[in-house]
Amino acid sequence: PERSARRVPSAKPGALFGAKITHVAKREKRNIPFIISACVREVERRGIHEVGIYRVSGSASDLNRLKKSFETNAYEAEQLLKEVDIHSVTGVLKLYLRELPEALFTDALYPELLRAWGATQGAGVSVDSGPAHTRRHALLKCYAQLPDLNKNCIDFLLNHFVKVNQHEGENKMSLHNLATVFGPTLLRPASAGANSKLRTDLLAAGTVDAMAQAGILYCLLQQRQLAAQLSSHHRPPLLD
Repeated sequence: PERSARRVPSAKPGALFGAKITHVAKREKRNIPFIISACVREVERRGIHEVGIYRVSGSASDLNRLKKSFETNAYEAEQLLKEVDIHSVTGVLKLYLRELPEALFTDALYPELLRAWGATQGAGVSVDSGPAHTRRHALLKCYAQLPDLNKNCIDFLLNHFVKVNQHEGENKMSLHNLATVFGPTLLRPASAGANSKLRTDLLAAGTVDAMAQAGILYCLLQQRQLAAQLSSHHRPPLLD
């Protein structure tokens, strides 16, 4: 069966939500934490056509059940993912990412990403225009500096979001919608410390921060979508 081909990690209370992602990956011996891959797999299995996927909230009781299961019994959590409403599946993934003590794009790179974004703030977002090209290049330069684990997770999520967007006609989730949902979760400033003043100097208002977070993720999603399209155009034809 499919499950037997995948290793389901053991877990212990408090070892997942709110824990450093490096600790989780090391304990699970995975490049991507199980909760991320399991939730994405379930969304792609039965939720990719769902209207408002990742925007609609799930049941609070199901969310609590899933959180408890992932903390204590990953096998049970994997089974529960198949039973609950799909919006609870997306809810627990968003909750996990929100509760990471450090966002996937890291505290250290957050100011750099804001600088890259703000340097061409007046530019359009067309991937071919001059200022937008400069912005994209600066963002990708920051992206290349991510730790391998973070890059693995973000790559995995970006590819998933592009897949979700391929069904926009049904699920109504544009790249902009996905970036708006996940930007403030994947990119956020350190809660306190040395970065706080720099963040205030760069973009003082929280609403502007949210716009930048969504804008940065949108730009990276555009780039990933373009790469996927180019890749599909260069695939060899399938044999009958």
